[in-house]
Amino acid sequence: MSNAHLFQELFDYNQHANEQFIKILTGLETPPEKAIGFMDHIFNAHQIWLNRVQVGGATFGVWQSHDPNSWNSLNEQLHQRTRTYLEVDPASRTLDSTIAYQNSKGQSFSNSLQDIYFHVINHSTHHRSQIALILRQHKIIPPASDYIFYKR
Repeated sequence: MSNAHLFQELFDYNQHANEQFIKILTGLETPPEKAIGFMDHIFNAHQIWLNRVQVGGATFGVWQSHDPNSWNSLNEQLHQRTRTYLEVDPASRTLDSTIAYQNSKGQSFSNSLQDIYFHVINHSTHHRSQIALILRQHKIIPPASDYIFYKR
């Protein structure tokens, strides 16, 4: 399996795991506010990183709020944009390509495309685990979102 294919698989998993949490959170009469904030942040960060890699498009604020009714659409848009970038003309860039960017504080950095993709996946997983903990604290069973459950 190529690294590009591995990232396609991981982003497919990421979309699926997000869908599971969206379903739980939007199905609650009063979802925990902190959980909503983390779900928004997952989408915001994914979009911010895509704009750093692809250059262009409006950028969300790091902690910008979204209508939870828009989450499914937002999740799908981010997934499709990521998949398209992974699939279109991979010869023009490799996962080892260096991406120069500025963080939200204006500091300049550069990382490989592979490191950025791994970060987006890991970042999303990290915040979904925070949402799972918040749900448990509110006596709500979170979805089983481990990668192995997705692959089964």
